[in-house]
Amino acid sequence: MRKKKLEMILSNLEDMADPKPELEQYATPSELVSSILMEALSRGDIEGRKVCELGCGSAPFAIGAWLLGASEVLGIDLDEQAVRTAKNNIERTRRTIEDHPKGEIEFMVHDLNDPIPFRPRFDTVLMNPPFGSQTRYADRPFIKSAMEISSVCYSIHNGNSLPFLERLTQKMEVKLEPLFEYDMDIPHRFHFHSREVEQVRVVVVRFFKE
Repeated sequence: MRKKKLEMILSNLEDMADPKPELEQYATPSELVSSILMEALSRGDIEGRKVCELGCGSAPFAIGAWLLGASEVLGIDLDEQAVRTAKNNIERTRRTIEDHPKGEIEFMVHDLNDPIPFRPRFDTVLMNPPFGSQTRYADRPFIKSAMEISSVCYSIHNGNSLPFLERLTQKMEVKLEPLFEYDMDIPHRFHFHSREVEQVRVVVVRFFKE
């Protein structure tokens, strides 16, 4: 599947009707999701692989990985509404794709502050964790969980967070590879937003264990 087609499909996914500011539930732009997925695909981290999206929300990474040929996909989110939206989106995608993939895709409600109960192992994790603007270091449980269940993770972080990520990954004995930066538009979504659109510089990184 070409990047443009993937981006178009993901741009039509349903967003959450009642996003929660304390969970930093922002929609990830389909252009950014597609770019990350294509990078992961080119490195052999998607097709035929077991893939997990942590903090899946409406599940753009999970559904994108499924469309690109992942053998098994699991989306995890602590918010029941998010998981319902994710399930609606995969059913909608199945209806719109004539020859859809045969890989398995499922979703579950779980808080990453607690161990994932059945100790799954994945080849690749994809995620856009909270940046910590509402709760400091909110991305730590995501990074920790990602590297407990997989040896490779693609993740989106605030553009100025690389020094923090470098210190954290050194303690975890995990390698950090910055991939690219991106100016992400965040539309007016919550009561404390003062602008119609806020542009935030983010950095996409790849965590991995050798």
